[in-house]
Amino acid sequence: MRRAGAIGLSMVAFAGLLAPPAPGRAADRLTFALDWVPYGKHAWAYVAIERGFYRDAGLQVTVLAGKGALDAITKMVAGSAEFANADTPNVLIARARGQRVREVATIFARSLYVFYALKDSGIRRPKDLEGRRIGVSEGDQPKAVFPAFAAATGIDLKKITFTIMEPAAKNPSLLAGKVDAIGTFTPVYPPLKSGADKIGKELVEILWSDYGVDVPSGGIVATDRMIRERPDLVRRFVEATLRGVAWAMDNPEQTAEIFVKHHPASDRGVTLETWRKSLAHIVAGEKGLGYLDPGRVRYTRDVITKAYNLTVVVPVEEIYSSEFLPKGPLRR
Repeated sequence: MRRAGAIGLSMVAFAGLLAPPAPGRAADRLTFALDWVPYGKHAWAYVAIERGFYRDAGLQVTVLAGKGALDAITKMVAGSAEFANADTPNVLIARARGQRVREVATIFARSLYVFYALKDSGIRRPKDLEGRRIGVSEGDQPKAVFPAFAAATGIDLKKITFTIMEPAAKNPSLLAGKVDAIGTFTPVYPPLKSGADKIGKELVEILWSDYGVDVPSGGIVATDRMIRERPDLVRRFVEATLRGVAWAMDNPEQTAEIFVKHHPASDRGVTLETWRKSLAHIVAGEKGLGYLDPGRVRYTRDVITKAYNLTVVVPVEEIYSSEFLPKGPLRR
């Protein structure tokens, strides 16, 4: 099984970035729409709640489960959430289709996209997916961005059969043989492997980044209207959330405990390994957490625009903005 190489991580924590709310001021209530059913990959959001980072920023945050990045964006645009958790490709796609949204912080700068299959299926490489049943969820990233992967690997889209299912059904469907592969994210590997081990099966991992499709896979998204009318709220939410990410990077075991506190049905060990698997996709470079180099945005724009034959070439600055990232010092 091929694995993504680990990248260097800067374990940083934010200090003194957020001014405390004014005495007597009521907290701003808001909803954050996730791109998926909450699991270890999203543990940082619950850290920000549990550790009081949102409270310190004068925020009371409700986390909403999702069924894909486009689902999260749609909820936000419809007014069901103030912010969405979505990846750069789907922000671009939404923008090209007329939804005025923009990424304001990137959490997973390296691609999380992957296909998993059982070894006895005979699937080993991308072309082997042709003629097979691939389990995906409507609106999720691996399905929405698949044309880019197909273009990069020579897959004939006409030979691909997607089986649409709820997010939680993907792993069980693969293990039960209802589908031949699933399009998903690398952090689901620990629970999937645990299930495969129980039935004596081995997994095959096809990482998109191994085949030249390394697009940012998750961040914080806001509407243009929110950015224009309530920039202070955007800034406070971004900074408090990134404090949660930074703390979770430094404290994986406690992070797993916090997540399980909010989701008692979750297994602590699996949650811990899922979060650790996620860490390889977070980049905290010289410019800190949340930053995405304009060159990466441009690359993503060009890949997705070509794959989807988009007639609109969205300007880089309309896809991602670093305006709301923390300006204060970072404590290492």
